Amino acid sequence: MINTAALLLALALAPPIKADAAIGIPSRLPPYSKVLPKGMLGLSIELDRWPSWSGSEIGSPNSYFNQVLSNLASRSGQAVPIRVGGELG
Repeated sequence: MINTAALLLALALAPPIKADAAIGIPSRLPPYSKVLPKGMLGLSIELDRWPSWSGSEIGSPNSYFNQVLSNLASRSGQAVPIRVGGELG
């Protein structure tokens, strides 16, 4: 269990986060880069959020989620595995 008071104190005493950090993106792939396997892509959804993602009524699927799955399958060349689970409690 997290001690809320200790966490708040630690956050209050922490140094400020620098918000203007620059991130560089190379124009070419580094020579050591590798193509990721298509099976690397997947989704994990918390069990208590599953009705929101899948659709709360039988016969009325969440069209947004279906489109996301379709787009991911189109990009990866295969259906995306979905893991419904998580830690309850």
